[in-house]
Order: sequence, then structure tokens, then C-alpha cells
Amino acid sequence: MRVHVFGVGATGARAARQLASIDVVKELLISDRQDDKAKAVAASIGQPCVAIDRDEHNIQNGDVVVLAAPHNRFARNLASTSLAAG
Repeated sequence: MRVHVFGVGATGARAARQLASIDVVKELLISDRQDDKAKAVAASIGQPCVAIDRDEHNIQNGDVVVLAAPHNRFARNLASTSLAAG
């Protein structure tokens, strides 16, 4: 399963750590509006976690999307795009 976590503050980072421990999660992609923060969290978790650029088009091939970002226009766009992608 491919999972995307957008937003790696306290909630998103915790969700990413939990997801990384589940065997069916083969690819865990994370991003944050602060790229260095996403890279630091990905490095601390290790495989299968990888930091990616914050881009709503990155979610189109995911099985699960976790939106842990503040409620704003970008988060609404991510939600709309992920729902449209199925």
C-alpha cells in the first residue's frame, strides 16, 4: 500500500511513525510546507518513509492520504484532488 502524509507536525509525524510500523505499508511518502521538516522526519523514521515535494499531484497514485496540515486552501485542494483521484 502507498500512503501519503501531508503535514508532519506533532499529529502528522506521529501518524507517519505508526504507519511505518504496519507491514502492508510498502511506501510512505511525507511532505510538509517546510521541506527540511519533512526530510528530518523521514530520516528519523527510515524505511519505508521518504520525503517528497509538497505538490497536490503527488497524491494521485496513492492508496491512502492523511491530511495533517492546517486547514487552509492548500489542504482543501489536496482533499478535493485526492477524492477526485479515488
